[in-house]
Amino acid sequence: MNGMLHLLSHESTILAVDTEGKTWSTIPLLESMGFEKFCHGPIAFLGQSQGRLCYMNTRKHITNKISVWILEDYSAGQWIFKYNISTSQLFGEVDLMMERDYSLITIHPEANVVFFVLNSEDLLMSYDMDRGKVRVICCSQSLFITHFFHIFHMFLFFMDWLIKTRSIMPKVKVKNWYPKMIWMLSNVLGLQLLLN
Repeated sequence: MNGMLHLLSHESTILAVDTEGKTWSTIPLLESMGFEKFCHGPIAFLGQSQGRLCYMNTRKHITNKISVWILEDYSAGQWIFKYNISTSQLFGEVDLMMERDYSLITIHPEANVVFFVLNSEDLLMSYDMDRGKVRVICCSQSLFITHFFHIFHMFLFFMDWLIKTRSIMPKVKVKNWYPKMIWMLSNVLGLQLLLN
C-alpha cells in the first residue's frame, strides 16, 4: 500500500518501510486502540481492505471483543474506530481468546469481511462486519488450513511487491490481481470466500 510494506512493531506503532528499503516511517496507534503485548508480541492483526490499512486487536483483560480500526487518512495518520466484534457474535461463546481459541487469517481486500479459524472445531469461517453475518466456509481435519492461509496471504503481498517494484513480470497486468488470486484459490479448494 502506497509503495510501503507495513509491519506491526512491539511498540505502539506500525512500521512502514518502502519497497526499496531506503526509507521508513512509523504510523502511531492511538492509546484508545488498546495495544496489548503478550508473550510473543501483540495480539493484533494488520491487513488491507478497500485501499486502507485495517488494524484489529483484542485486549488482555477484555478477550471477548475484537476492536476494528481503519486508517482513514494515511498521510495524517488518522485512525477511525469502525467495529467492536464480540466473540459471542462469532461463536456463541464469550470466553474465547484470539490466537489461543481462534486465529484471524485475513480481511477481504474489497469488503468488510474477516476470515478466521475456530481452532477447537477446525472451522474456517467468515464474518461480514456490515451485515453481522457469520458463515462457516469449511471444516478442516487439521489446522493445516490456518497455516496455509497465513502463508498464502504473506505470499500474495510479497509477490505483489516483487511485481510492482522489481518488474519481474513487466507484461502482466497486476491491477486487482489479489482478489482474483483469492477467488482462484477459493475455487481450487472448493471454498466460497467471496460475498454472495
